[in-house]
Amino acid sequence: MCRYLFLVLSVLAIAGCGGERDDTVVTPQAVTTEQPDHFLKFLNERSINDEVYTEAYSQAYYAAVDPNDERTTLDDWKAANDFHLCSPEDPDHTLVKVVFRDTKDLGYGRNMTACSHSDGRVAVFVNNYVVKVFPGDPSNYGPLNLDAAILENSEHLAGTNAIEFSPVDGSGSAQMAAKFYTFNPLGRRIISADLDGRGKKPMPQPCLLCHGARLMPLEEDGSVPDVSLYSAKMNQLEVDTFEYSAAYNGFRRSQQEEGLRQINSFVRDTFAQADSHCEANRTPACWYGDFAMEVADGRYGGAIDTPGSTYDESFVPAGWQESIDRPAGVSVLYTRVVQPHCIACHSLRGTYIGEVRAAADADTDGSAINFESYESFIGYSDLIVDYVYHRGVMPLSLRNYEKFWADRDGAPAILAGFLPGFDRYDDQGKVMVPGLPVSKPGGDRIVTTTSAVPLSAEASLYARDFLWEVIDTPPGASAAIASPESEVTSFDADMDGDYTVRLTTSNLRGDDAHDFVITVDNALNSLAKSQGDLRFDVDIAPLMRAPADGVNQVCTSCHDPGNATYQGIPVAYTSDADVYTNVLARIDLDEPENSILLRKPTRMQHGGGVVIDTDTADGWLVYNRFMNWIRAGAPCGTDATICAP
Repeated sequence: MCRYLFLVLSVLAIAGCGGERDDTVVTPQAVTTEQPDHFLKFLNERSINDEVYTEAYSQAYYAAVDPNDERTTLDDWKAANDFHLCSPEDPDHTLVKVVFRDTKDLGYGRNMTACSHSDGRVAVFVNNYVVKVFPGDPSNYGPLNLDAAILENSEHLAGTNAIEFSPVDGSGSAQMAAKFYTFNPLGRRIISADLDGRGKKPMPQPCLLCHGARLMPLEEDGSVPDVSLYSAKMNQLEVDTFEYSAAYNGFRRSQQEEGLRQINSFVRDTFAQADSHCEANRTPACWYGDFAMEVADGRYGGAIDTPGSTYDESFVPAGWQESIDRPAGVSVLYTRVVQPHCIACHSLRGTYIGEVRAAADADTDGSAINFESYESFIGYSDLIVDYVYHRGVMPLSLRNYEKFWADRDGAPAILAGFLPGFDRYDDQGKVMVPGLPVSKPGGDRIVTTTSAVPLSAEASLYARDFLWEVIDTPPGASAAIASPESEVTSFDADMDGDYTVRLTTSNLRGDDAHDFVITVDNALNSLAKSQGDLRFDVDIAPLMRAPADGVNQVCTSCHDPGNATYQGIPVAYTSDADVYTNVLARIDLDEPENSILLRKPTRMQHGGGVVIDTDTADGWLVYNRFMNWIRAGAPCGTDATICAP
């Protein structure tokens, strides 16, 4: 949060994954090494972010959703969405207006107007108000903002966000897309904004990310991939998280409950339309909407379309209800942690084909990232520990993060109690807040050289100082670290064998050490090729395409757009023209182990199940080759059919 923050992330109250109602305001603070600073971004800044979080991407996005520049101002956007036809009394063009203060996001007063058309289009815009009492004063984010929104005080108008659910102009497709626009207080469209007080970010990429979009780098022709354009969704209003006004007639919750229900009904209809399209046309952007619709309907007792129905925040989906097969307290885990902090974003995640595969194969969990059940959620326990307690990047939005950690004995402790082997407790037995250093030198690896083996601590979290040590060697061997106190350095040894290396990182709050093993073996087969010699064209692509033999993984047996069985699979590895680009979009140069390219095929949440089994000798060698290639910077090679000149 920041006194200069002039725009909110989205019109539908989710700059991240939810949050409990709470009027607590945190005074803006300077970012330090010990504070998380990864909000509203992908984790791998060296690859995805460098291509997606740019103003060039923003321009390409608007060129796709508004090719004729018909929405460069708020007035033009309203005209393009036929707001002149909208009226509260017109069932074909139904207008709804609500006003509230968003206590779960950034504390702004929000004056929201929505229109639902009988042809399936939905458009929503929200004017955001902030009353800046004094620079840096926490009351900037307090109840005065609601008064300004009710009175529509232009002096305190911070800007406008808008979403429309409509066909993409000029695309020739009937498929609807949720499209996002940001306007300044003068009503002019802008392509960057400071959302969280930590510097400007290109717009609307953070909105897209938090609304379920899978952002991928631009195509060769500079266009936004369809998977990024069509995978974003609108989101439900979480009615219980808002502040309403008793000082002005018409603005109490009870007086606005019906309008809020109508907007949630509009949004639920967009879910149904998107899901229906995916049933008939399984494109890579397709999403499985059953869970989001279950949540939307359940919060209104199955009567979201019935006038007079009221919002019930106590609803628990079927996949989170108590059963003999689940540990006691799963419904509490949902209502205290998942519902307020995660589900708003995660119910919009996942792919259609992943869910279809999971339904057909009990040995896979498909795209369980939508958290439709306790089982799908807890299957990510290792990543939950890393993202929530180590990295501090989840919950995703700034205020939601603050609320999650406001009481360490609350949500953080409840969640920790369900995570196997959780050990992030301090000496008072309380869950530790992110900010302590976490050493991440990478895992065990095999190399075929004894000299200049690259080492990197760039993935380490909140680290100020570094120390590398060789703590165990084969009998009679010696080894050394070139620059023991550097973030990036190299390892040298004088013979084959196993060497244990320790990385210790520290900051003002403490230190952390992590050991890993470097195996040097010049006699290994070609799968253990020297890290510096690995290339995509000759060393990686063949592993993804060659016949199945226990070593080669044949990714293309599924990841092929021509395969009718897996129509709509999110990525294809069959086209030489873009296969390298597709792979690069799914690797993490800072932390190779975090690469989607390897996380997916090594865990059950992969639609195809585990296809690289690191518990087998051959599977470990395949995994090791991928890892060493990424550590070397993921070079392509010289094959002109795969690698750009």
